[in-house]
Amino acid sequence: MTSQLEKRVFILFFVITFVMIFLLILISWQIIAFSIRQNEDREIKDRFTKIETSIKNYSQNRNHMLSEISNHQELQQAFLLNDSLKIRQLFDSLRTPEQRGIFYLYDEQGEKIYGDRFPIAELQINRIFETAAFAYDSFLPIAVGREIFMLFVKKTVIPADHSDLIYYLFHLEQFDNSLVRLPSDLQAFFFTNPENLGNINLPDNYKQSSHQLQAAVNRAVDNTGKSHFIRLSLELGGAVLIYEDIFNHPAMIVFSPYYRNLNQFAHQGLLFVFLILTGIALLMITLSANWFKGKIIAPVKEVSHKMKTIASNPTTIMPPGKKYSGILGDMIDTFYNMNNALHNYGNSLMVYKTITDHLDSGILWMDADMKIIICNPSILTIFDYTNITEVIGLRLDELLNVDQHIIDDAKSQGVYNPRLEIKIGKASKFVRFVVFSVKQTNDKSGIRHIASIYDITTEIKEAAARERLEFELIKSNRLAELGRLAEGIVHNINSPLNNIVGYAQLIKKNYPENKDIEKILSVGSSIAASVKKLLSKVREDNISMIRPIDINNLITLELDMCRHNIFFSQNIKLKTDLAPRSLMTDASHGDISICIANIINNAIYAMQETDKKELSVATAKKHSRIIIKIADTGTGIDPRYINKIFNPDFTTKNVDSAGGYGLGLAISKSIIEKYNGKIEVQSELGSGSSFTIYLPYSSTAT
Repeated sequence: MTSQLEKRVFILFFVITFVMIFLLILISWQIIAFSIRQNEDREIKDRFTKIETSIKNYSQNRNHMLSEISNHQELQQAFLLNDSLKIRQLFDSLRTPEQRGIFYLYDEQGEKIYGDRFPIAELQINRIFETAAFAYDSFLPIAVGREIFMLFVKKTVIPADHSDLIYYLFHLEQFDNSLVRLPSDLQAFFFTNPENLGNINLPDNYKQSSHQLQAAVNRAVDNTGKSHFIRLSLELGGAVLIYEDIFNHPAMIVFSPYYRNLNQFAHQGLLFVFLILTGIALLMITLSANWFKGKIIAPVKEVSHKMKTIASNPTTIMPPGKKYSGILGDMIDTFYNMNNALHNYGNSLMVYKTITDHLDSGILWMDADMKIIICNPSILTIFDYTNITEVIGLRLDELLNVDQHIIDDAKSQGVYNPRLEIKIGKASKFVRFVVFSVKQTNDKSGIRHIASIYDITTEIKEAAARERLEFELIKSNRLAELGRLAEGIVHNINSPLNNIVGYAQLIKKNYPENKDIEKILSVGSSIAASVKKLLSKVREDNISMIRPIDINNLITLELDMCRHNIFFSQNIKLKTDLAPRSLMTDASHGDISICIANIINNAIYAMQETDKKELSVATAKKHSRIIIKIADTGTGIDPRYINKIFNPDFTTKNVDSAGGYGLGLAISKSIIEKYNGKIEVQSELGSGSSFTIYLPYSSTAT
């Protein structure tokens, strides 16, 4: 094993050395190439400058000639008099043998006054007047087949009595190399397009590469820019200048050969660098091999041996052996510190593991997708598993068998459920669980979720009897109260109502045209309907069994009862927004009726002293839950008490005046949670309160 380690380390060292040599060669060659390119760019830039200067001198010479002609006094006088014949005579007399080519004279409106017809030139001149795209005292190349023509323009202003007169003098001449006086050490060729390269008397070595040269010039023409440096090979290059006509088409291309002579230099330079660096590398390998073996291999062996020992027993403490200096010494000291930290961490981990393993509560550690990563043994007891491997990898909703929306709530804001019924085989259990999220700053995997689950089946069973007795007592008292109220209404209203209706019907027979009798009969029928609704509510509340009930019908019945409250009917504006379809839930009618009545009565009481009195009741279905929202414009709840209103014996009412003992909302919350629902409150002091009830949608609803 030791020999294998030494062999691998030596191979690694050799590979690193070879890579370093290669990188040094590459860097050296890049430096040489950069220097060559810098020198070439400088020389080519100088060549561009010389060519452009020669062409500029040629242009200035022609502009000077045009200035002399356009400033001729007799020519200006003839232009003022619009004497075409005189202008022609003057041009014929002013021209000299050196002034070859064609002259044109145009007025400010672009009308030709003098000049022979030359369609190509006139097209360019007309374009100049249309676009005003020509710089005065400059030249414009024009390509006609293989021939190049140069067009120059001179603008002349003649002072007049009323307004200045302007005319333009153009000069067109055929261009050849002799017109441009290039330096003696500079060679250049002028042509109209790359296809004409075959007709140019290029040097022999460029003729052999004519196709490659033509392709390079074509690329230069296609690219933007006026000047280009083309590199054909290690030996040949060239400078390309492109002059465009007024239509932005290449009209004159200038090519100047440039001999690079890099081939021999490249081979010699690369060989020289390679020999020097190879010698240095061999010397470095020879001198450092023994040092590397003694200073690196030995301590690596020591650390490797200690790491194997720690791997077999992580709690082992391995004190440092021989003291080393430098980076290697720091590495060994760091290894010892890691060993010590691992030992302490292992001890701490054992303490936490001992605690969690003996907790009655089940602990879950989950990833971002709510999949279980770690759990303690109590989870096996709660969910009747035999091995932890059966739990690892399950999602929380699979373990608890709950709806997906509960898991979504856990991801976003955490979940606390004080009482959840779960199915384990054919049996049922009740658990209390809480889920919250943890962001690990040192874990790239991101969010983690922790859940604590406690089996409360025993407590639920013990409390079930007490709860049933308490609820039955509440129901009995309420039913007795409603029974007495119904009995009183029937006794006090039905008998007189029957007499009134009977006498009214007798009077109607004698006085059929009397409209007041119809009103008496209508009011009597309305009172009879109210008595019927009250008796219907009493019958519904007397049925205590759990069955599918329609929430919309229940709320409508409760609101009908409220209309017998004089304060409600005369002062409060009611707004309802009930779902268009029936909302069925499995519950006792009396239980849900108590909850709705408690909240509505609290809202009525809260609006007694407010200016705006408005009660809104709405129902809806979202996912698998029924939502009931009751909002008022009452006095609102002080933020200090918002978390206490569902506690037994807590009330903000005056007990003497309102008869409140703080049980209404506590009973309502207990009833709603009994049916796996929940109740939430939002309130703003001085603006009103809003209570929202969530109930499960009945699975038997159609």
